[in-house]
Amino acid sequence: MIDFLKEASAAFVGFGFIYFIVLRLCKYLNNKKRALVSFILGLVLSIACVVGIVVDHIYPKITIDNLFYYAYLIVSVLMMIIIPVVYLVRAKSRNESFRNYHQKIIKDKEKQAVKTIKDKEEYVYYLFKYDDKILLKKRNINSHEMYYSETIKLDKILFHDEMINELLKKFNLREDVISNYDMYGCALLKDKLDRHYYCYMIEINQINESFEDFEMVSVYDLFRYEMDDFNKKIIFHLILKEKFDIEI
Repeated sequence: MIDFLKEASAAFVGFGFIYFIVLRLCKYLNNKKRALVSFILGLVLSIACVVGIVVDHIYPKITIDNLFYYAYLIVSVLMMIIIPVVYLVRAKSRNESFRNYHQKIIKDKEKQAVKTIKDKEEYVYYLFKYDDKILLKKRNINSHEMYYSETIKLDKILFHDEMINELLKKFNLREDVISNYDMYGCALLKDKLDRHYYCYMIEINQINESFEDFEMVSVYDLFRYEMDDFNKKIIFHLILKEKFDIEI
């Protein structure tokens, strides 16, 4: 049994490192897609272990004394089952679809009456969060300092990867600085044009001089800062990480 534990520990460290590298490369996929990737990876590793056993031409009977011979295969099969299940549970808790947000939004648009380009505009509304603070800008309106978060107009920019890449370039951020991001909802601002906003919370673990125009505001003191109804509703929903679809 001691030999088995030694081999299993080595297998866990080795396979764990492979999973870490592959899933790190898939960091912008949602949890359902990560579950599929991790299952395929586990299947490949398990097949590799079986091939190794066949090549050795040694097939000892499975007992406690020689269980160590199958340690790598057992660990790979367990990881192939456990890791995808963890991602599927996370996906269920977040109500994620296997489709990405861009595909979902396209499908939703097809169900609605089509408007001309002159009738509507689309934006990404993004809110940066650093530790327990959010980063806001302020402007002077009628002698009042009003706080807000920024937007990107959707033109040729598509969702997720391209939008995130635009922000990385704009704020001189490395990919590993973004610890998490998610779209929590949509907001419709009706005026002369219908303005549709897809609202993201982007959590970062580092800031630089590109954020010098921003002010860090504690989420616990947010009620002290003046904002218009549009920004206030979106920002509070994002801080609470509530799924929302609102009209303002």
